[in-house]
Amino acid sequence: MTDKHSRPEKNDIIQFDYEQSLQTYQMLADVRFKLLALVPLISGAAIAFLTTDPVHASSQLVLAGGVFGLLITLGITIYDQRNTQIMNVSRLRARELEKILRLPLKGHFQQMPPKDLEFLGWMKVWSDRGLALIYGTVLAAWVFLITRTTFDLFGLSADLIVTLLTILMFAALQLEFHRMDCRAKCSAENVIRESLSKRGGQMHCRNCRAECSAKSMIQELLPKRKGQ
Repeated sequence: MTDKHSRPEKNDIIQFDYEQSLQTYQMLADVRFKLLALVPLISGAAIAFLTTDPVHASSQLVLAGGVFGLLITLGITIYDQRNTQIMNVSRLRARELEKILRLPLKGHFQQMPPKDLEFLGWMKVWSDRGLALIYGTVLAAWVFLITRTTFDLFGLSADLIVTLLTILMFAALQLEFHRMDCRAKCSAENVIRESLSKRGGQMHCRNCRAECSAKSMIQELLPKRKGQ
């Protein structure tokens, strides 16, 4: 016969699950912080080196270095986006577990402050927007180097065109990062809702594709007039 006292209590299992969710969240947050510290620093140094050309490398070599740097940065960006998606699931899972744990106060993830901070009075402040600015700037810088070097290979001088293309690329990246952030959070909520539904709750999944369309993202990014 199995000793009932040897079985872990339900609250102990929930506590263990909660701690594992926190550890996963913390681990992914540490990875994100390290990437944010290294990617801009290394990319900036590499772009400066290729631009100043202290070793007098050929344009073909500079172009190859630019493409190589762009692909590496893009790969790291994709990896970070996937980590962000898993972080969202861990955060939401921990928040749901906090609701059934016997805590003296509301849990950390139940007391998250609202996103009401605004930079310069119009730009909403949240962590993923900071990520978008950082990764968007680095990727746009690599595009600038590649485009400028390509024009030089053909003997063309079009600094204005290169600058405009870089600005357009940066703006497009901001929109795409914002869309991916929305999709990551929406899909994470759907994962938790599906898990709760299996426990007997009636939870309807959100339509992430419609909610996170490019049109919706543009409307959200644009500053809203007072009174709207």
